[in-house]
Amino acid sequence: ESYFFKLSAYQDRLLKFYEDFEDFVTPKERLNEVRRFVEGGLKDLSISRTTVSWGIPFPGDPLHTTYVWADALMCYLSAVGYHEGKAGEFWPPTIQLMGKDIVRFHAVYWPAFLMALELPLPQKLMVHGWIKVGEQKMSKSLGNVIDPHTLADTYGIEPVRYYLGRYMAITQDGAFSTTDLDERINSDLADSLGNLLNRVIVLAHKYDAQKITLNDDQRTLSVSLHEALRATIDGMRHEMAHGFVHRAYALLWDFIHQVNAFMHKEEPWRRVKTDRAAFVATIAIVCESLGAIAQLLEPLMPQTAQQIYGALGIVPHTGDALHALAMPWNRSFSLMQVPPLFEKRQAIVEEKNDSQTVPRMNNITFDEFQKPLLAVGHITAVETIEKSDKLYKLTVDCGEHGVRTILSGVRKIFTPEELLNTQGVFVLNLPPRPMMGIESQGMMLFVEGTDGVLTPVAPRRAAKNGSGLR
Repeated sequence: ESYFFKLSAYQDRLLKFYEDFEDFVTPKERLNEVRRFVEGGLKDLSISRTTVSWGIPFPGDPLHTTYVWADALMCYLSAVGYHEGKAGEFWPPTIQLMGKDIVRFHAVYWPAFLMALELPLPQKLMVHGWIKVGEQKMSKSLGNVIDPHTLADTYGIEPVRYYLGRYMAITQDGAFSTTDLDERINSDLADSLGNLLNRVIVLAHKYDAQKITLNDDQRTLSVSLHEALRATIDGMRHEMAHGFVHRAYALLWDFIHQVNAFMHKEEPWRRVKTDRAAFVATIAIVCESLGAIAQLLEPLMPQTAQQIYGALGIVPHTGDALHALAMPWNRSFSLMQVPPLFEKRQAIVEEKNDSQTVPRMNNITFDEFQKPLLAVGHITAVETIEKSDKLYKLTVDCGEHGVRTILSGVRKIFTPEELLNTQGVFVLNLPPRPMMGIESQGMMLFVEGTDGVLTPVAPRRAAKNGSGLR
């Protein structure tokens, strides 16, 4: 006995919604998975249990408890005061963030519940991967959990925030390594950013240029760097709007590298001996750039941004700060000598035992390695199989190995259009295998990415059909 939510009644509305709002789920691969699940047919959803005593009591029937996902999803509304009539103040959310293993609940059940309530749907679901240690998901049972408090005590909060924001792509699994964290702190934070600030302040104090402003007649020197800043701001605005923090801050570090390159090119330590005006202009341009960098960095590293403001003797722009940063440079700077922004980390070699470094496996001989016939093929037709929701019937031109019929169980992952007229790699000397009344004459190869999404194994450039691998 169970109470049901009539999920089947919302199948067409959900598919129409996915079609109208193609950016509803990021990354798109997850939306494709959800769409195929719904296209496969929705059944009504059991939302109560009589065998689970610890659940939330089902309204109006004390013999039933509420199915956990029916209860959990509705908590989003409870938290913003839906029952007190306050949901409109906070609803709908711009972005809802969730792990990749629960996307179906949020992209199918949750929209259907909201449609039933006649409430607006979230604008976007951002589906993140897992932070892994090595190749494994963090797990208490495996004993590979990294304590964030220990990280904060060892490295400081902001370097850890930077590393996670910059190098853990939100749409994929990310491999966390303290060795890599040490290297990024040294190269990105201490060298590229911290050393840039330190060098310009030391030069300014050495040659009595602590108080400077970029004069109108010196702006020509700043044109290329200022244009690069505008492009960086536009790019970061775009990436942040889509939730891609890692891409946004990669763009900012590209700009930091450009500022360093400008410093090297202009060589202010040499120019001061022959052209003081050009020296002052160079220092002012780098300071303007650093002020912009601090403001763009502030959402991720607020304390570091404040340290840079203090060293430059400025305050951040208010109001439409991004617009203000793109305007002509005219700030006045009063440079203060400060301690290094970041201390360089000493390299620490992570100990690994032999079994971790070279896993034991069942080795094969070179003759055995040569036995599989792996060749490039061109998919000329993709057909669905009526009695299967998993298989495609592929017609594959394998060159000298002939045209093959190959069945592949990726219907829930790829559309026919995504496979048609593409090249892939196929195993061609497997025994023919009958499936669903059709003989499959090979196997198509795929690789599983860090986010769990399959990608066809294919040549990077167009290759002759039938070409072998070596």
